[in-house]
Amino acid sequence: MNLEHDEKRLVSYHEAGHALIGIYNGLPVRWIEIYGYGGGEVRNAWWFGYARRWTERYAPVAVLEFVLAGRAAESLCHPPYKVLVQHCRKDEAIANRIARETGLDIHAARSDVETFIEANAPVVAALAEVIAAERALGAWQARRILKGHRIVSLAEARHAQKISASS
Repeated sequence: MNLEHDEKRLVSYHEAGHALIGIYNGLPVRWIEIYGYGGGEVRNAWWFGYARRWTERYAPVAVLEFVLAGRAAESLCHPPYKVLVQHCRKDEAIANRIARETGLDIHAARSDVETFIEANAPVVAALAEVIAAERALGAWQARRILKGHRIVSLAEARHAQKISASS
């Protein structure tokens, strides 16, 4: 595996964000895998010609949030590492296409995803730790990890933000 330790950690957070949102929104997540080749390029093994088909089968906002979640989860990785530019460009292109084709507000979706991911930072960290150690994780394993944590809903996270902003 050609991934540097820091890059592997960042990629694990990125994929953990996708996994958390995907499972939480009921999308058909099968596995989470990270691997590198060549000069350390990173690919997500469950990435997609599925995005278009998913928007036909599932709520388009759930798919849009799924696509945006990786980048949001990277912000939890400390210390902050370089951004996964090539990987995130692909995510961003898919998100823009979904928003354009469905008429969804990508800025509102991005804000919601960032709020949700930040509120569930311990869950993302737990998933990322296992992904980094194992390099692959079945959805059933991810669900088992999630059962050990309380998932904070978006409504709860927004409420907590309002309370902290007012104090």
